[in-house]
Amino acid sequence: MRIVKTVLSAATAAAIALSLSACGKSAEEQLSGKWEIDEDYHAYLSRLEFFDDGKYTSDDSNYEGDFSVDDDRLYLEGILVDSKTYTFEVDGDKLTLYANSGRVEAVYNRVDD
Repeated sequence: MRIVKTVLSAATAAAIALSLSACGKSAEEQLSGKWEIDEDYHAYLSRLEFFDDGKYTSDDSNYEGDFSVDDDRLYLEGILVDSKTYTFEVDGDKLTLYANSGRVEAVYNRVDD
């Protein structure tokens, strides 16, 4: 019985540590990967991919290059066009971009490679 309690305690501790480590991800780490627009939304940029080195690409060649994060603000540099700034939120595999007015601009789902 004591062995079972020890194993359960160790498993519980490991699960708590794992969930806490996921919460500790930086915004850049949370953004890293490929994102596609949710089918319920229509946006100018339907695909985004963020890289660990601070670069991003999209399905529009004018929107690729550097990105940066400051708290909950996402800055996307543009090529021959104005840069874009959003407030953003990552909730698991869902990325929501908000316009300056607070209106939802786009919702993206993380996609596997």
